[in-house]
Amino acid sequence: MLGRRRVLLLGALMTAVAGASAVPAIADASPGFRVVDLGLGDNSEAHAINDRGHVVGQRDSRPFLWRDGQVTDLLPAGEFGNATDINNNDEVVGDRNGRAFLWRRGVLTDLGTLPGGSNSFATAINDRGDIVGSSNTALGPRAFRWRDGVLTDLGIIPGEFNYSRAYDINKFGVVVGESGFFNTVAVRWRNDAIQPLTDQFTTAVTINDHGDIAGYYQAGIPRGFLWHRGELTEIPGPPGVMFFRPKAMNDRRQIVGGTDAEAFLWQRGQLTLLPQLVSTSGAQDINDRGQIVGFSSVRTDGLNYHAVLWTR
Repeated sequence: MLGRRRVLLLGALMTAVAGASAVPAIADASPGFRVVDLGLGDNSEAHAINDRGHVVGQRDSRPFLWRDGQVTDLLPAGEFGNATDINNNDEVVGDRNGRAFLWRRGVLTDLGTLPGGSNSFATAINDRGDIVGSSNTALGPRAFRWRDGVLTDLGIIPGEFNYSRAYDINKFGVVVGESGFFNTVAVRWRNDAIQPLTDQFTTAVTINDHGDIAGYYQAGIPRGFLWHRGELTEIPGPPGVMFFRPKAMNDRRQIVGGTDAEAFLWQRGQLTLLPQLVSTSGAQDINDRGQIVGFSSVRTDGLNYHAVLWTR
């Protein structure tokens, strides 16, 4: 295993609103993580993990459910798609030939589209079975919530905005995502009312059950953010990277994601780069036990990903 084991210590954790910046310092310390190949073979990625340690993702463009080393293909032979999230009841969502689906105890349900749409994509499901994602419409992409068979358009920020996308939902039904025109701003939907988190070009990608939100800035230096109790804290990327994207967060406010070539864990102002199989990696999700899933390349050129689990 050639992955680096080092920790980037951020300067002070900022509690001011976005706009300030910090330069991470490098410290010689091992994060104590090991990377485990899930055995799904070439061209596989893990996208989500629940608190039971069960994992979903895709291999060769087919969605899978991995439970304790046993793999279930979620679609019939010859069909293609992706699994994007799993809740603690082992209910899985994703897309199947360009349509959002729910997989529940072996039964596939097509979630449909919003009026005028032909494609839809499910991105997250909570333990109540509420699902969010986006659907195309005659007016552009719109965020949706699916609940008990009913698909609801979550709307856009009033004014000069013409599209929205939803990326995550917590157990209370609070949804996060983005709304925009050419550029987007991070938004939260609570009680079906949309609220921008900032006026800067941002995207919100994850929310935990405490209402904390994480995402990334779309302009300027590569950086993420944590929104906590109304304050936006900037999360600087490592020096020299061109890409820095948080992807998921648990209830302990541990945030995972990827840089140009490495998976990371951020917590309490400290950025840890996770070990790799051989080269390029990215973290996609983290559960409340601190288990992380994603992908890592088994080649030195960064190609051919394998689905992986990071654990201590």
